[in-house]
Amino acid sequence: MNRAFLEATIVGTPHTDVHCALCHTQQETAETMRNMETDLMMTSIQVNKPKFRRACKCVTRKDEEIPKSEKERMRVIVFQRLFGVSVVLNVAFLVTLAYLMVAVLRQDTYTMNSMCQQTKNYPSSVEIYDKSDLNKVFHDLTLGEIHNVIRYVYSHIETFNIRTSAYSNVSSSLIYSIERFIPSKDDIINYLSQSGNMPIREAQVVIFHGQRRVVNEYVIGPLKQNHSTTLMTSHRSKRVPARSLPFRLRQVTSSELWAIHTTIMEYASLHEVMKQSFGATLYNCIDASNTKRCANMYKLFVPVVYSKRRMLWVQFYYEMEFYTIHPIDFQLLIDVDIDSPKWTIKKVWYNLILYPSYEDFINSYKNGTAARIRQSFPETDRKSPRPYGSLRPQRVPSSKNTKRPPVQLELDGHRYKVTGQVVKYLKWSFHWVNSLKKGPTLFNVQFGKERVVYEMGLQDIVVIYTGDSPAMSRTAFADGFTGLGSKSAGLVPGVDCPGYATLLNVTITTEDFQTGGVLPNAICLFEHNLGRPLRRHYSTNVAEGGVFYGGLMATVLIFRTIYVINNYDYVLDYMFYENGAIEIKIYPTGYVLTAFQHPSERKYGFTVGENTTAPMHLHLFHFKIDIDILGKNNSYETLDIGVEQFDTPNLDGRGIDDSYRYKLTRQLKHTELEAAYKFNFSQPKYHIVYNPKKKNNYGEHRGYRIQANGFANQLLPKDIGFESTIPWSRYQMVVTKHKDAEESSGSVHTTLDAGQPVVNFQSFIDDNENIVDEDLVFWLTLGTHHIPKAEDIPNTATSSSILSIQLTPFNYFNEDPSINSRDSVYITPKTEFEPKQGLNIENNVDHKTESCLPKMFSFDELKKDGTSIFFPYS
Repeated sequence: MNRAFLEATIVGTPHTDVHCALCHTQQETAETMRNMETDLMMTSIQVNKPKFRRACKCVTRKDEEIPKSEKERMRVIVFQRLFGVSVVLNVAFLVTLAYLMVAVLRQDTYTMNSMCQQTKNYPSSVEIYDKSDLNKVFHDLTLGEIHNVIRYVYSHIETFNIRTSAYSNVSSSLIYSIERFIPSKDDIINYLSQSGNMPIREAQVVIFHGQRRVVNEYVIGPLKQNHSTTLMTSHRSKRVPARSLPFRLRQVTSSELWAIHTTIMEYASLHEVMKQSFGATLYNCIDASNTKRCANMYKLFVPVVYSKRRMLWVQFYYEMEFYTIHPIDFQLLIDVDIDSPKWTIKKVWYNLILYPSYEDFINSYKNGTAARIRQSFPETDRKSPRPYGSLRPQRVPSSKNTKRPPVQLELDGHRYKVTGQVVKYLKWSFHWVNSLKKGPTLFNVQFGKERVVYEMGLQDIVVIYTGDSPAMSRTAFADGFTGLGSKSAGLVPGVDCPGYATLLNVTITTEDFQTGGVLPNAICLFEHNLGRPLRRHYSTNVAEGGVFYGGLMATVLIFRTIYVINNYDYVLDYMFYENGAIEIKIYPTGYVLTAFQHPSERKYGFTVGENTTAPMHLHLFHFKIDIDILGKNNSYETLDIGVEQFDTPNLDGRGIDDSYRYKLTRQLKHTELEAAYKFNFSQPKYHIVYNPKKKNNYGEHRGYRIQANGFANQLLPKDIGFESTIPWSRYQMVVTKHKDAEESSGSVHTTLDAGQPVVNFQSFIDDNENIVDEDLVFWLTLGTHHIPKAEDIPNTATSSSILSIQLTPFNYFNEDPSINSRDSVYITPKTEFEPKQGLNIENNVDHKTESCLPKMFSFDELKKDGTSIFFPYS
């Protein structure tokens, strides 16, 4: 057997830590490593005192099998050399060499990490609630502040009528949520510019008044972080509904979900129908052979526009991985209105027939007039490597060609810094705030100490389905109803985010976690090399300016969260470039929602499994971007691209030719209605926001361009059905004058309030305010019509639909600011026409010939403690 001998030359000083590891062979497979003995032999250790440097040289050669006696002799040589030089080394160096000696004697195989100074372990977390950060104007509520608010509410029975945090049924009064109430923009800007005081900290509290049958939102403050008694008051703000809301518009609570489940369980005959027709039951679903055959429920609340009572459709699925792709041909309409004497099943959908009542259905079922369904519980194919729809990876036999995928590393550690809820990266800085309804929102985004964006964040996610069955035909979700800020947790390093990313937790206060629940790994932050140049040029013509190459690798900082809304997952990225550009990207993934296959479903989707149709649906994402270009007062114009005809002399001098050329027409938008934009492919244009009082060195207004990839045409008729609650979906972009009262484009009640929207976005536009030289807010709608296909099983791939918004400097600078990046590279030949003579390379980055690898992330770290992944509340 051949052996690999590793020769290493270490050059350094006694006062220089050894940062170069003994080089090592890398075997192709674990089996090869087990069968190969590796000897490490230090052939020379030289101390070069005049030169304060260190280097590591590795040579690998293969020799014939060496006898055991020769092997022992080499070990003795190594030991003698190590001992001989130890007298001139300091204590630290001696310890390091002793570590090497022991390893040689033990025949260990070393990685680059073995002798490197250990860097920060990945994944890393940042403590976001610390005393030093309490004075930050955007900081979320601390646990101490949350506890003070709770005590205040319980101590003011005359106002809130809540006596205890425990509740027994859906009619009880309770605190649904507590979160930070963001002060007015003027107050915050004045404070940040040091021309005003720190705005008081207040909490926004949603209370369900069960006895009074209303939902109210309160603002409570001022707050203190500690647990001492504070003089707090409550009031109703113009930024929350000024009126009490009907109780039927409230969000769903765990007590209501349990009550729904209990209501269905009371129908004993339903249990028999499920078992006989579908081979599954809702309870007692483990049979004598210990086989689990359970059914699950997908709940679809009915908007007010269809019913003045609180009702929901229940669509049944088999409880498997994952249940929404295993449909059961059975639906129930249930009355869950608080004022109903008893919750009951109102209608039943069974075998393509809608029965007007449960009694009509069960009578027809028992007397045989209803054609019975025989649908079996899906059996796992034992010959299949994995069950249909499962994400469990198929086991692939290992081979010598099996190699790991590439990974990125931060050899010198993070180039960004997180302090509390403030992020700084190169020239960028921003604050982030978590909202229960909207999730993370970014504030005070600055580039080069100039604010570019005051506020930037997702407002809501809407999904509109279709189908032949009564439930699917009216299924529409506004996911803010579920609380987007509570739907992101357990991001998995190495998959959802790089292993070197910084993982951030968020604290939420909801009906289930009234003292504050911590969502670990809700956000990740990391710098990413995009693997392409941000800019570059290569020239070999002296007449064109010389022989040179100049370029800059595109690296970005990514602030990421991933929302999990039942079956769908949405990856949301905020990306920051070195040229001052910002990009927002969103990637839908997860499981599709399916329906039982009938011929009538064919025109709504395709077959993706046995008895399974995946209907088409529309994803909509609404964003708010409050842009401040060198101050609050900005203007908005479009650069319309058209053509014009012009006459030019014929080239042969025999007349005039008609010619056409492109031209720009600048269109300043004066009012909100004029700026409401519906995408028109026949009229290409740029959208520019600029400061009319600020110009660059060339006399052009300094501004930013807004562009989007993923405008979708929402086709529903205006003010009919669910469309009336999402009027923002009629436009691809809307520009409004900033008002604190117009905080968000919708409310947490959007799923239910169709016909009577709590927040009517159309009114933001209809007042037709002037938008010239004003504080402007841009509202953008992205979307995609998703027609599922077989390859969407088990999951829709993120490559299928990538939606994005870009904010790009437009005459904001005098030149590309990335030209000053320390990562830029400029190459010229030392001799203009003799490249063989070598190159001049100008670059500020120290590209070391050897580097210590940071500690690599391993899934073994998660095996020890999984609470950051599967137990989000702690």
